[in-house]
Amino acid sequence: MLILCPHFVLVSMQLKEDGILIPGPNNLSTQKRVRGGRVRFWQLTAESFVETLEPPETGLSKPQKM
Repeated sequence: MLILCPHFVLVSMQLKEDGILIPGPNNLSTQKRVRGGRVRFWQLTAESFVETLEPPETGLSKPQKM
């Protein structure tokens, strides 16, 4: 029996709400076997790894007199 930490569930729900989580077939996470043990992980969309850049400021500051 697998017991999930409440924080894992909350983070999963937030990732899904933000639209960057690819849900598993029956759950918000995917399960795989690694070295005989079960591991749960999130599958994230490719867009979640692209850094969004803020547009440059258009206002030019006036040079200050010295």
